[in-house]
Amino acid sequence: LAFQKAGRRQLYCEQAQLVLVAVTCKWLIGDELVRRLDPTWSPTSVLPVLNGQMAMAVAIAACIWWAARLRSADRGASQTGWAPAGLGLVLICGLVFETDRIIGRWELAHATSWKPTWPPLQTRMLWWTFLSAASGLLMLLIGRRRTHRPLIETGTVLMIAAALFWLAIDTVGWRVVAGTAAAWLVLNQQFLIGVFLVLALSLAVRLIRVTPALRAALLHVTPHPVGIPLALIAIMGLWLGSLEIDRFFAHAGSQIERAAMARQTGLSIYWGLYGIALVAVGFARTSRWSRYGGLALLGLTLGKVLLVDMAEIRSVYRVLSLLGLGLLFVITSITYTKLAPVLLGEASGKR
Repeated sequence: LAFQKAGRRQLYCEQAQLVLVAVTCKWLIGDELVRRLDPTWSPTSVLPVLNGQMAMAVAIAACIWWAARLRSADRGASQTGWAPAGLGLVLICGLVFETDRIIGRWELAHATSWKPTWPPLQTRMLWWTFLSAASGLLMLLIGRRRTHRPLIETGTVLMIAAALFWLAIDTVGWRVVAGTAAAWLVLNQQFLIGVFLVLALSLAVRLIRVTPALRAALLHVTPHPVGIPLALIAIMGLWLGSLEIDRFFAHAGSQIERAAMARQTGLSIYWGLYGIALVAVGFARTSRWSRYGGLALLGLTLGKVLLVDMAEIRSVYRVLSLLGLGLLFVITSITYTKLAPVLLGEASGKR
């Protein structure tokens, strides 16, 4: 970058950017990932945050920012392109590695007196999910304030990726691999991080709706800048309740007769109520996707009741239950058919 004022400055600037990319890759892969895979690596070798690896991350981020400012001044532009997003991602990677170091030091210090609730890797993944979502929300807020499209796009993608990771890996994946953790109901790391993700996505939806510049920036990423976060919020709400119902009956099995059947019944009741709530929200917000999602969930719940919940019920009670369920769905269908045109017509008239 010292050659910027000399001839051939464009070539020198491009070479400098390649050097920055190479140094970043070397730090990320060689200095961090490979070193952590070494059997001799220890989280207690250096202090968390106050160490050479984190200092290098800060130095790389500073160089990225400096290079972007020089290029911006050279071109006479006020924007710095993707540099702020790249800077943020480098710092996030550094914090992720330091989180791993802090958790590792805690585990070693309390190895004899503390029984972990979650597997060590799951604990780290949950904190990485939280860190990614919080960083994405911060990027979105800064990008909205400065009307900076790369920051807006990167922050939104980070939050969506964190939500998908929580749904697929932090919850379902670990439930299949390690079973249900014996954690407190609701007041546990998995549930609280899921709640934070829902709140962060809800705030993002609110900001997108009230900020035209934000919505216009996200149209470059997806044609549905509000629809995807809303769908994730709906799915995560269903997941949060289902996880805690599963946790309750998994660890209260010895105290509840036929706990497996009680668990399935509890899930069916929650899913049915959640489906009705989605339909109600769909009418209130005139959102057909919410109504369709609620009806689909009700249909899924009916199939689950027929195939799973009633598998061990005697024939007489099964017939009576089927008659009751059929009557409930007929009433729901008639109510939906009669009220939908009226409610939707009133809502469109108000608008």
